[in-house]
Amino acid sequence: MVVGETIAAPDGVEATVIDVTLVDPSNLKLTEASIAPIIDQSGIGASAYPPTEEAWTLRRDATGATLPEDTTSNLLLVLERTGDTSGTASSVQIRYTVGGTEYVEHGTTSIELAEACF
Repeated sequence: MVVGETIAAPDGVEATVIDVTLVDPSNLKLTEASIAPIIDQSGIGASAYPPTEEAWTLRRDATGATLPEDTTSNLLLVLERTGDTSGTASSVQIRYTVGGTEYVEHGTTSIELAEACF
């Protein structure tokens, strides 16, 4: 399952992602986190999925990725359930640096990955 958050570099400076983790995961494993530019559409969490083909081919591993100043990108997560019941996480945690200072932020989306949606 791929879910997305948007991630933005602060105004006037670039940011470097240290790592991406799940907050309070239960029966859920983060297998991949990548960054993709937003090209000709809004963020995944807002309306458009999947990313454009161009954005998908430009995606890169989130860990160590540099976000140019004044840009917004998609943070794409590949998730896997690890048990027979729904997998959940209260949010996504993103650790990053700006100018040598480390910051931690939590995304706005809680996650539930069930056997069936309906």
